[in-house]
Amino acid sequence: MGNLVSGRKISGIAVFLALLASAAFLIVTLFSSTAEAGHQPHEFEEFIGFWMAVDPSDGGFNKLSITDSGDGTAKLGLSETFVSTCDGGRATLSGLGEVNEDGDLAVPITIQCLEDPTNDPDGDPVGPFTVNFVVLGDNLIEFQFRSLRVPYHKISSD
Repeated sequence: MGNLVSGRKISGIAVFLALLASAAFLIVTLFSSTAEAGHQPHEFEEFIGFWMAVDPSDGGFNKLSITDSGDGTAKLGLSETFVSTCDGGRATLSGLGEVNEDGDLAVPITIQCLEDPTNDPDGDPVGPFTVNFVVLGDNLIEFQFRSLRVPYHKISSD
């Protein structure tokens, strides 16, 4: 009789563990499906990150940040060490953009010249001018404005 009782205990424990594992699997599946359904990647997701470039037209060093503004647009912040609009001085460029029908990130930017060495604004902002960012490959985009082309390399996705 001892073996019969021991066998029932093992069967009961096995059934309990199987039910517990099934319940855990269903819960994990439910939450992961909900998370995936709730995550709608923006068309501009591949542009998000911190980028750097050297402008081939003037040798200026450029730092570019593209983030999700939270309202369906991409927020752009760009600092350049040499901007012809600013008589060769430094400037920041900023704007909010969206992906156009060609898959490029189109951003109307405003240029703000900066004073040396304080970084205070120098004069009134100039713009906006619409520029495009085009994906060239993994971790590589290109800034395009008229005939100017500047390749940017992704440094970080955060």
